[in-house]
Amino acid sequence: MNWLKKNSSCNLSSKKHTNFVILLFSMSLLAACDEHNESNNCDSTKFVDTGLQENLKVTLDTYLDANQDNNEPGLSIVIRKYGELVYRGNRGMANKLSAVAITNDTGFLLASVSKPFTAVAVMQLYEQELLTLDDKLISFIPELSNTWKDITIHHLLSHQSGIPDYINDDRDFQRINEWTNQDLIDFFTTNIDLEFTPGSQGDYSNTGYVLLAEIVARVSGESFGDYMQTHIFTPAGMINSYITSEEVALREDDALNFADRDTYTNHGIKLYTYGGGGQVSSANDLSMFAQAMSNSKLLLEETYTLMRQTHSVLSIVGVEYHFGYGTFSTPLGEKFSHGGRFDGFATLMEIDTLSETEIFILSNAGCAPRVNNIKRLTLEYFSK
Repeated sequence: MNWLKKNSSCNLSSKKHTNFVILLFSMSLLAACDEHNESNNCDSTKFVDTGLQENLKVTLDTYLDANQDNNEPGLSIVIRKYGELVYRGNRGMANKLSAVAITNDTGFLLASVSKPFTAVAVMQLYEQELLTLDDKLISFIPELSNTWKDITIHHLLSHQSGIPDYINDDRDFQRINEWTNQDLIDFFTTNIDLEFTPGSQGDYSNTGYVLLAEIVARVSGESFGDYMQTHIFTPAGMINSYITSEEVALREDDALNFADRDTYTNHGIKLYTYGGGGQVSSANDLSMFAQAMSNSKLLLEETYTLMRQTHSVLSIVGVEYHFGYGTFSTPLGEKFSHGGRFDGFATLMEIDTLSETEIFILSNAGCAPRVNNIKRLTLEYFSK
């Protein structure tokens, strides 16, 4: 099947692009991530709304002055407009135990913002004709059940596989404590029930992206971490990015969860899975990635366009989202965006190719509303 030809004619119902829609979309991204409950230290009512100021720098600095203590876990922000840097800021501590402050080069666990990077890796192999989007999952991971024979790469990328989400579905966090990618594969070789017929609907699944990372490794002949370093991080100039695993721990100057621990606070566990999460990057690195994508350093423009098109509609905690390949999509296909949240980490990457707006926010303070408020103020400033 020619996916470029098939999907380029997608006729979505609405072509109208309004600032209100942009705002609602961007505010919703963090609700569609790894873990849907908000951490205990997050009270959205405690934030002071400082409003718009004379310029974007003063607007965001004023908000941070009122809402972020430099001695507590914090955040890193980079914003670009029309290809130019318009804001770079950071507040708070990466590691309170060793008194390491957050900078724009501080690495944060991205949570689900890892997924766009995994998708780019898959699409690089697609461009090299090392796999097709119609290829079957079990042709790459044959130890999985033959009852999964209809699941394709396309289904995994667009969350249409029907495979249960190992994080969100049964929420048995102690069962997945210290899980690796191989532990996940071993589990699903015997737990083979699907939630629905592959391709019949969409449902967000972290599991699918762990399996995609394994496919990248098996097809390329490299470990997933080595592949990402060689083919994405280095070409893009992402000097503070890497993949964590059971063998690769957080670096000493990277952000800890709530700035004082390397376990997930709400559940006291560690996860060593990657593909759906597990990537560490800095805000500066995310900006470098966006530039590499826009300059076709990582993928051809037609492939990048294919990724941004709507391939499925997902229902997440009762809200419908359009999804492409590794990215939440919008009617015009201009967004390459994803949010991430797992306990202490709340992350957001949004690349808008139409308005030429790029916003990157990484936090270890366990509170998505703080990230969303910065996003809201930025979009309100640009739309005034």
